Amino acid sequence: MVFILSLTSCISRLSPEEEVRNTFEAYMKEMQTGNSQEAVRNFCRGKYKETTTNLLGMMELMGEKTSLYKDYTAIQEIAFLPDYSDVAIVLANMSNNEPISFILHFDNSESWKIYYAEASNLILLKNFINGDHLSEWGIFTISDSDMEDLETIF
Repeated sequence: MVFILSLTSCISRLSPEEEVRNTFEAYMKEMQTGNSQEAVRNFCRGKYKETTTNLLGMMELMGEKTSLYKDYTAIQEIAFLPDYSDVAIVLANMSNNEPISFILHFDNSESWKIYYAEASNLILLKNFINGDHLSEWGIFTISDSDMEDLETIF
Protein backbone atom coordinates (compact mmCIF):
# COMPACT_ATOMS: atom_id res chain seq x y z
CA MET A 1 0.00 0.00 0.00
CA VAL A 2 1.41 3.39 -1.03
CA PHE A 3 0.42 6.66 0.66
CA ILE A 4 0.94 9.92 -1.11
CA LEU A 5 0.95 13.05 0.98
CA SER A 6 0.05 16.21 -0.82
CA LEU A 7 2.46 19.05 -0.17
CA THR A 8 -0.35 21.55 -0.28
CA SER A 9 -1.91 19.96 2.77
CA CYS A 10 1.34 20.54 4.67
CA ILE A 11 1.71 24.17 3.73
CA SER A 12 -0.18 26.43 6.06
CA ARG A 13 -1.85 29.32 4.30
CA LEU A 14 -1.70 32.70 5.97
CA SER A 15 -4.94 34.38 6.94
CA PRO A 16 -5.93 37.42 4.86
CA GLU A 17 -5.05 39.65 7.82
CA GLU A 18 -1.56 38.13 8.02
CA GLU A 19 -1.11 38.55 4.26
CA VAL A 20 -2.12 42.22 4.51
CA ARG A 21 0.21 42.72 7.49
CA ASN A 22 3.17 41.09 5.71
CA THR A 23 2.59 43.08 2.51
CA PHE A 24 2.28 46.37 4.35
CA GLU A 25 5.32 45.75 6.56
CA ALA A 26 7.43 44.82 3.51
CA TYR A 27 6.28 48.01 1.76
CA MET A 28 7.12 50.19 4.75
CA LYS A 29 10.52 48.56 5.17
CA GLU A 30 11.38 49.31 1.54
CA MET A 31 10.09 52.88 1.83
CA GLN A 32 12.13 53.54 4.96
CA THR A 33 15.36 52.07 3.64
CA GLY A 34 15.46 54.26 0.56
CA ASN A 35 14.17 51.73 -1.98
CA SER A 36 11.10 53.90 -2.49
CA GLN A 37 10.85 53.67 -6.28
CA GLU A 38 11.08 49.88 -6.16
CA ALA A 39 8.58 49.70 -3.30
CA VAL A 40 6.05 51.78 -5.21
CA ARG A 41 6.57 49.69 -8.34
CA ASN A 42 6.05 46.42 -6.45
CA PHE A 43 3.41 47.27 -3.86
CA CYS A 44 1.25 50.10 -5.24
CA ARG A 45 -1.39 50.52 -7.91
CA GLY A 46 -3.87 53.10 -9.16
CA LYS A 47 -3.78 56.79 -8.37
CA TYR A 48 -1.72 56.18 -5.24
CA LYS A 49 1.06 54.68 -7.35
CA GLU A 50 0.96 57.60 -9.76
CA THR A 51 0.89 60.25 -7.02
CA THR A 52 3.65 58.61 -4.98
CA THR A 53 5.85 58.11 -8.05
CA ASN A 54 5.47 61.81 -8.89
CA LEU A 55 6.23 62.85 -5.30
CA LEU A 56 9.37 60.70 -5.21
CA GLY A 57 10.49 62.13 -8.55
CA MET A 58 10.07 65.69 -7.26
CA MET A 59 11.96 64.84 -4.07
CA GLU A 60 14.78 63.38 -6.13
CA LEU A 61 14.95 66.46 -8.37
CA MET A 62 15.17 68.67 -5.29
CA GLY A 63 17.97 66.55 -3.88
CA GLU A 64 15.92 65.31 -0.93
CA LYS A 65 16.20 61.81 0.46
CA THR A 66 13.39 59.72 -0.98
CA SER A 67 12.56 57.64 2.07
CA LEU A 68 8.91 58.34 2.81
CA TYR A 69 7.20 57.29 6.02
CA LYS A 70 10.42 57.41 8.04
CA ASP A 71 8.25 58.16 11.10
CA TYR A 72 6.22 54.94 10.69
CA THR A 73 6.31 52.82 13.85
CA ALA A 74 3.77 49.98 13.56
CA ILE A 75 0.40 48.83 12.34
CA GLN A 76 -2.27 49.94 14.78
CA GLU A 77 -5.19 48.06 13.27
CA ILE A 78 -6.29 46.13 10.19
CA ALA A 79 -9.93 45.98 9.14
CA PHE A 80 -11.76 44.65 6.11
CA LEU A 81 -14.65 46.43 4.46
CA PRO A 82 -17.96 44.82 5.50
CA ASP A 83 -19.05 43.68 2.03
CA TYR A 84 -15.65 43.53 0.33
CA SER A 85 -13.41 40.78 1.71
CA ASP A 86 -10.77 41.72 -0.88
CA VAL A 87 -10.38 45.29 0.45
CA ALA A 88 -8.52 46.05 3.67
CA ILE A 89 -7.75 49.19 5.64
CA VAL A 90 -4.43 49.40 7.46
CA LEU A 91 -4.21 52.08 10.13
CA ALA A 92 -0.54 52.93 10.55
CA ASN A 93 1.02 54.47 13.65
CA MET A 94 3.40 57.32 13.05
CA SER A 95 5.81 58.70 15.63
CA ASN A 96 4.01 62.07 15.43
CA ASN A 97 0.74 60.33 16.49
CA GLU A 98 -1.04 61.28 13.27
CA PRO A 99 -2.82 58.24 11.83
CA ILE A 100 -2.48 57.31 8.18
CA SER A 101 -4.92 54.87 6.63
CA PHE A 102 -3.90 52.77 3.65
CA ILE A 103 -6.41 50.96 1.45
CA LEU A 104 -5.20 47.61 0.10
CA HIS A 105 -6.92 45.44 -2.48
CA PHE A 106 -6.34 41.78 -3.30
CA ASP A 107 -6.27 42.38 -7.03
CA ASN A 108 -6.00 40.26 -10.17
CA SER A 109 -2.28 39.73 -9.51
CA GLU A 110 -3.50 37.64 -6.56
CA SER A 111 -1.58 39.73 -4.08
CA TRP A 112 -2.37 42.69 -1.85
CA LYS A 113 -1.59 46.09 -3.38
CA ILE A 114 -1.87 49.60 -1.92
CA TYR A 115 -4.35 51.78 -3.81
CA TYR A 116 -4.96 54.75 -1.51
CA ALA A 117 -3.66 56.54 1.57
CA GLU A 118 -5.15 59.29 3.67
CA ALA A 119 -4.04 61.06 6.84
CA SER A 120 -7.07 60.01 8.90
CA ASN A 121 -8.62 56.94 10.50
CA LEU A 122 -10.70 55.42 7.71
CA ILE A 123 -11.50 52.39 9.88
CA LEU A 124 -14.04 54.62 11.64
CA LEU A 125 -15.72 55.10 8.24
CA LYS A 126 -15.43 51.55 6.91
CA ASN A 127 -19.21 51.02 6.93
CA PHE A 128 -19.65 54.05 4.68
CA ILE A 129 -17.01 53.22 2.07
CA ASN A 130 -18.75 51.91 -1.03
CA GLY A 131 -18.11 50.93 -4.62
CA ASP A 132 -18.01 54.56 -5.74
CA HIS A 133 -15.16 55.31 -3.34
CA LEU A 134 -13.32 52.18 -4.42
CA SER A 135 -13.57 52.97 -8.13
CA GLU A 136 -12.43 56.55 -7.42
CA TRP A 137 -9.29 55.05 -5.85
CA GLY A 138 -8.76 52.73 -8.83
CA ILE A 139 -10.18 49.58 -7.22
CA PHE A 140 -12.56 47.73 -9.47
CA THR A 141 -14.15 44.86 -7.61
CA ILE A 142 -17.52 43.36 -6.86
CA SER A 143 -19.08 43.20 -3.42
CA ASP A 144 -19.30 39.85 -1.66
CA SER A 145 -23.12 39.98 -1.69
CA ASP A 146 -23.21 40.70 -5.43
CA MET A 147 -20.78 37.83 -5.99
CA GLU A 148 -23.10 35.49 -4.06
CA ASP A 149 -26.02 36.65 -6.20
CA LEU A 150 -24.03 35.93 -9.36
CA GLU A 151 -23.06 32.48 -8.10
CA THR A 152 -26.71 31.56 -7.52
CA ILE A 153 -27.63 32.68 -11.06
CA PHE A 154 -24.90 30.65 -12.72
